[in-house]
Amino acid sequence: MAESDPENSSIPYDYSSLESEYHIRIIRLEPSLDRHAPLRFSFEHGRLADLQHNYEAISYTWGDPSFLHRLYSAVDNTFLGITKNLDAALRRFRDAVHVRLLWADAVCINQSDDEEKAFQIPLMKEIYQGARQVLVWLGGGFQEEAAVRFLYAASRKPRDPLPTSEESRTIVLRQLFAFFNLPYFGRRWIIQEIVLNPDCSLYCGRAEISWIRFMAAIESLNNMASALKTLSGVPFETLETLFSLWQFWTRLPFLAKDGHRDKNVRKILTILNRFDAFQCSEPRDRLYAL
Repeated sequence: MAESDPENSSIPYDYSSLESEYHIRIIRLEPSLDRHAPLRFSFEHGRLADLQHNYEAISYTWGDPSFLHRLYSAVDNTFLGITKNLDAALRRFRDAVHVRLLWADAVCINQSDDEEKAFQIPLMKEIYQGARQVLVWLGGGFQEEAAVRFLYAASRKPRDPLPTSEESRTIVLRQLFAFFNLPYFGRRWIIQEIVLNPDCSLYCGRAEISWIRFMAAIESLNNMASALKTLSGVPFETLETLFSLWQFWTRLPFLAKDGHRDKNVRKILTILNRFDAFQCSEPRDRLYAL
């Protein structure tokens, strides 16, 4: 039977209920050699405990809440409406040859079912912690992608990683300013999405950098002029707190400076203070996201 064109579909996808409050959905994202080909998927249901380390979790911002892009069912060509930013993330992470198992909240949780959301959202900590890897999608454009490439190089150069010429330094600083002002870095939910998993990488366009290299670059920049500390409007101290939390929750004490951790990062009031500027769509989530 000939495969119908998914883009002609006008029927919304109908979610089937999860078997229990301990089950989750995983996206089986179909491969494609063509980056512009329609996104096709199916769902795999399973107990979270049985699926651990078999999927990758996407951490991202929803962005403009207009669900104008489509994710098409590989089973019946029905569709799920998704945001522009999630569409970009799925295209970035879609494999050319193999099905990729992914978890993304906007799709894997039925957003129209308040009862399901009530038991799925509390599972998010375990979902990110149990993922084989956390894929951080930053979005961004040419300047931000160039900043990631610079940060990767800076992670290998602990002393003054900036170019020597004034003109080149200015260009890099502009790129860094654009990068650290991406909406992702003002999102409160990233606190639990990043810190709970030892395997975390950041993606911006075609550029990528591991969380460890990212923080090595931050430390390299932090050792420079104090003006750099407010480069982004997001204090470097906040990013360092994220890293300290990441060390603590992933039980990697050997990465801590001088063989010990700052105990204050685990105090809820300290964390609330350092992440006060980070935003949530719902006020009650300001505490829950921690």
